Amino acid sequence: MNLHEIAEALSESSTLNPVDCYGVMVGMAAQIAKHQQEGNVVNIEFLGTFRIRAKSTAVESPELVSEKTIGKPSVNFRPSVLMKQRISKTQFVPKK
Repeated sequence: MNLHEIAEALSESSTLNPVDCYGVMVGMAAQIAKHQQEGNVVNIEFLGTFRIRAKSTAVESPELVSEKTIGKPSVNFRPSVLMKQRISKTQFVPKK
């Protein structure tokens, strides 16, 4: 599923049109990224928690820490308890 398909599905179960659903989700993604860049952990209750992280090279003292010793940032996502519960009910069946 992509963002457009999710927007369509949300629209069908709400009073919002697909364009509004799409816009809200794009805005939400931008806000999650913005707040992570500011050093915040973002917790979306029914979805999960987003954290920014970066690998680094070990150095002998704090004075030696620099941009060169810190790797590129990435996103760490941890699903919420509710999301885990929903996913745990998944049943796999072979395709015919």
